[in-house]
Amino acid sequence: MPLAIAIVGTSGSGKTLVATGLVQRLVAKGFRIAAVKHASHGHQVDRPGKDSDRLFQAGATRVILSSPGQRTSIERREGDSPLEDVLASLDSAYDLVLAEGFKGSSVPKILVLGAEPISPLPQNLIAVVSDGQTVEGVPWYSIRDLDGLAQQIEAQILG
Repeated sequence: MPLAIAIVGTSGSGKTLVATGLVQRLVAKGFRIAAVKHASHGHQVDRPGKDSDRLFQAGATRVILSSPGQRTSIERREGDSPLEDVLASLDSAYDLVLAEGFKGSSVPKILVLGAEPISPLPQNLIAVVSDGQTVEGVPWYSIRDLDGLAQQIEAQILG
């Protein structure tokens, strides 16, 4: 199972901004990064009425869209998949998986604090990103210092 970090916080807190910034910085350093996004309210990959959507709606357990340069797989599942199950489905081609969401998972977490408070705090915090709010005993970074956060991840997780 690949190493993973979950980026957690409330909706609109900046999780995706932090995740994309970290992906850019870590890929630039030569790391192979996979990203997993938890969509607790469901998601849509293809537009309704397109061929892959029609195949999925017809009951296919799995639909794979393949084109030059990319491949997308849609798989029918019962209930929600915990992050650990998603990680187990990945091969060893990645140095790190950055997961957005999955605050209940056991992996190390980066908490992105927005305007809304979080209670209780997620377990296994390794960093906080905010506009000044901190958590005692946890390294803090401004949204403008993702280089520092990437350095911490490289030293602490990938080192």
